Amino acid sequence: MKTVRILMVSTILVMLLCVGSSASDAQPAEQSTIYFLHQSNACHCIDVACQAAQPLADKIEGALAQGITLKRLDYAKQPEQVDALTSRYKLFTFPAVLAVGADGAELYKAQGRLDNELVFGELEQLGLVLNKPD
Repeated sequence: MKTVRILMVSTILVMLLCVGSSASDAQPAEQSTIYFLHQSNACHCIDVACQAAQPLADKIEGALAQGITLKRLDYAKQPEQVDALTSRYKLFTFPAVLAVGADGAELYKAQGRLDNELVFGELEQLGLVLNKPD
């Protein structure tokens, strides 16, 4: 079963370079959460994408707006939590960035080979992160 999941995720990654979406009318709420989903024991292609996105997760963590939390979840270590999120929010590959309001509404998601600056900029536009000088 795990091999099938890895194969399926790998196949979808090859098909998707980057998929991003945001809810234009959604506003960040107190206690919103940004999830950074990755897989530490993935095949090479997914591992490369996950490693390339780690600086994005670090930058998000250092720039969270008030009331926003970041949760890093590794599929290899927390498969049940990650499966619940990927199923509910229609995520198909790693890495993924998912922002969810306190009510569970999707505020933003991006997955696959992420453009780190683009994703950070979109999170900033939503008020989830603050642009701080490096």
